[in-house]
Amino acid sequence: MRKAIALIAAGLTLAACSTGTPSTTATSAPASTANSAPVSTPTTSASTGVPSPSPTGSATSAAPTATSSNRTQSAVGAVKTAETTANGKVTELDWSTGRWAVTVVDGKTTHEIDVSADGQKVLRRHTEVTDAEDYKLLQSVKHYMADAIQTATAKTPGDPAEVELESQGSKVVWELSIVKTDGGFANVYVDAVSGKIVR
Repeated sequence: MRKAIALIAAGLTLAACSTGTPSTTATSAPASTANSAPVSTPTTSASTGVPSPSPTGSATSAAPTATSSNRTQSAVGAVKTAETTANGKVTELDWSTGRWAVTVVDGKTTHEIDVSADGQKVLRRHTEVTDAEDYKLLQSVKHYMADAIQTATAKTPGDPAEVELESQGSKVVWELSIVKTDGGFANVYVDAVSGKIVR
């Protein structure tokens, strides 16, 4: 995970220094399973590593830039988009190659959903049987992922890169990996029951 966070931090640094304009092209993502739907997805600028804006304009807003407020807003947006799409609750979120990879649990069904960089558009989804442990953890949650992201980034300003629901002893917590605004990265833990930062 440290290597992935370091790569994200490097991409954000390059983006902040770049003065060029990212390209705006779209490619068609092939379906990988029978119930996956191919859709047009934003590409990533070779010079900056930051997602290019959607060419349609009307369907989505601009892709997030290397600012923590935009990335946090798009992360929260991706959570809400995925939860609305699957009618469930998000248990995991990852920033991956210009999109959000989101895991949503809806009872005995788990939905793996790719959401656009701006957090507004579903790019691809497929389903599988929910892991019993994931389902059990989710039953204890009173404060969900969108709240945990806002709580964590208010304390540790930066870009959320990965969020996951897990158990730590007797507690159920959200573990957030954040690329900090002032450099480096931090792991922040938010109690999924009380909503308070554990450490």
